[in-house]
Amino acid sequence: MTLPPEDRPELPELPQDFDFDAEFAKAFGAEPPATGAAPTRPKALVAVVMTPVSSAPALAGLCAMAGIDAHVVPTSRGALAARVIERDGETDDSLAELLGEAPEIAITMAATLSRTSRYGAVLLVSRLGEGDEGLVGTIAASQWNAGKRTEDTVSAGLVLAQADDVVAELDAQLAWAHEAGLRPAVADSHAGTLYGLHGRSFLAAALTWCARHGLAFRLPRDPGRYLGGPLPAVLAEQHGRAVALADSLGVALPATIWTNRRSAADLGSYEALRSDLVARLDDLPEGVSELFLHPTTSDAPGVHDDVRAWEARLLRDPAWHDALARAGVTLVGGWSS
Repeated sequence: MTLPPEDRPELPELPQDFDFDAEFAKAFGAEPPATGAAPTRPKALVAVVMTPVSSAPALAGLCAMAGIDAHVVPTSRGALAARVIERDGETDDSLAELLGEAPEIAITMAATLSRTSRYGAVLLVSRLGEGDEGLVGTIAASQWNAGKRTEDTVSAGLVLAQADDVVAELDAQLAWAHEAGLRPAVADSHAGTLYGLHGRSFLAAALTWCARHGLAFRLPRDPGRYLGGPLPAVLAEQHGRAVALADSLGVALPATIWTNRRSAADLGSYEALRSDLVARLDDLPEGVSELFLHPTTSDAPGVHDDVRAWEARLLRDPAWHDALARAGVTLVGGWSS
């Protein structure tokens, strides 16, 4: 709180030879001498790239061919590559890193290894150092695909969390929605974290939670149309178990989910977008599926691609609705029931 000028007290003027350190020591005690103190531990960055590559030797071979110096560790979710990047002092941080960017070595690792699978990779970067209470630091996560960082938001906390942490977070979000007067019918893991796409899977916990609250879950029975191909073996096995668990718990799932992933530059025209989506109608499986788009106007804030305006146009296009009718597709309010 800031007081108006007329209410501010007048502060006494300090003499020019005022010794702040001496007065502080007199009031709070002198600082004890540092004798025999342990040397300060240098900062270190740990970069970990999580991949869907099931074989650690295969990932090690890929790292060797790409000239990546990293430790390869096998896990039940796919091999990961880790590297400790030692730092000697504050001057080692570039401006980009001080603003939260990953170090160049970590970026190179993630960009290279994300090309090994159509599912990309997740980069975890932890910044470690010594603080007053011991080892301190932060962890940041990012999704990479085809050599580039994607716009998907990845929660480092959820990547590393335990099932109890996830359920507590789901409870908190549902409580917030109810307090706001909202009654969600479907639970959704927008960035794919619960599905195990960015590390550990929380599907069993999420599905059990959905059953307890009477919610459907946005996990497609057939994920191939969304991902553009079959799942890796380890993910396919887990996906099959999750679908079986959902059925046993009575949690509704969509038959499939699909969308447009191409940019306006790639498509070339609105007609190409419409033709691409119309062609996929004949491949839809039986049941209730979801097509999700991001319709908006071309001048909307943050929109840098005409494809979203084309998607808005598509939803109003009689030719699109005629194609739906020819394919025997009926529009419904949702798949949650």
